[in-house]
Amino acid sequence: MPPTQPTSLIDVLDSSGRPVGVAPRAEAFERGMRVRTVHVFVFDPHGRLLLQQLGRGRDRHPLLWGSSVAGFPRPGEEEADAASRRMSEELGLSDPVELVGTTVMRDGDSEKFVTLFEARAAHADILEPDHIERIEFRGGEEIGREMVEHPANFTETFRHVFAFWLRQRRC
Repeated sequence: MPPTQPTSLIDVLDSSGRPVGVAPRAEAFERGMRVRTVHVFVFDPHGRLLLQQLGRGRDRHPLLWGSSVAGFPRPGEEEADAASRRMSEELGLSDPVELVGTTVMRDGDSEKFVTLFEARAAHADILEPDHIERIEFRGGEEIGREMVEHPANFTETFRHVFAFWLRQRRC
């Protein structure tokens, strides 16, 4: 199944994060609607985080580094199901996901409710080469250092979600 396209329908949310309707993805962002997304941080047995460099043909953030997996749930789809589905579609992984939590951030005029999950896997494959340029496992200190030195190499969402993950892990 292809990744979410600009015309794909996604849930539109109220201020509490509850679905109140659907809209095409591009329209939701153009009109500054609230939307929900899922992200998965996949860690290898050494604790390194798998990063995904977005494909050069992407309509948003081409060639920037982001979460191991990210996507929009289909209308009415549970977040954990969407995370597992996208992990399988993007990387061929069927490992269980564990909820980390939900964070809210601005994305242009829109507001995103981002639900983060973790998973463990020793390796991954790129199953959507138009969507993903490359993947690589990196240590947390290396990622943190690069985000300080070269923040523009990463999507704004990844920077937000990584900071959220660090806060959750320190609690």
